[in-house]
Amino acid sequence: MESQERDPGSAGVSPADRGCGAKAGAIDKAGGTPVLPERTAVMPCPNPAVLETMEHRYPPSAMVRDYVASGIGLVLSLPPMVILDLPAVVLGIFGLMSLCFAIHGLGVVRRQRTRIEAGGDGLSFAPPPRRMAWNEITRFRLSWFSTRRDGAHGWMELKVEGRNATLRVDSRLDRFPELVERVWRAVARQGVELDPATRANLDALGVAGEPGGPAEDRT
Repeated sequence: MESQERDPGSAGVSPADRGCGAKAGAIDKAGGTPVLPERTAVMPCPNPAVLETMEHRYPPSAMVRDYVASGIGLVLSLPPMVILDLPAVVLGIFGLMSLCFAIHGLGVVRRQRTRIEAGGDGLSFAPPPRRMAWNEITRFRLSWFSTRRDGAHGWMELKVEGRNATLRVDSRLDRFPELVERVWRAVARQGVELDPATRANLDALGVAGEPGGPAEDRT
């Protein structure tokens, strides 16, 4: 897949050109090969599938329904608490409803502010700012959640777990399939095990194997 954004420090540069896998040292200008001094560190090889940096965000249009739901919930639950003389139990129920809708609204705001970068070294995402190197990924899961019994409609969720961070995004994210493919190629190089549902959903997304139907996550 073609990236729309490029990392000027790594795009279009092959591992051989960067001295990948060789010891860091001076460059022989005549032959273009590394001069390997003794006791120098080995330069790590970036994943060739992710040499270019891509940025992913949630488009505002994808958040409209969630904003509307939070707003309607607050409009229906807050005014009765102020206007009506309600019994303590009913007041508590409306207060709990208002709190739930407010938390949901804050979650929507945070989701819209989400910014993910997938590059040669791994994933960077915020808020809050966190990093996850490709070799730190310990679990990769792609789930399908259906809104109908026939499984024809729904959304996908990508969950990537690392040693010190976890990334969870859904298919409303822009260029979601491209992000899934990048992470999948990285974990495939490391031999991270995938559960059957994840494999089926990768197929359904057209990332791996033959296209097929999504496997609903029931856990």
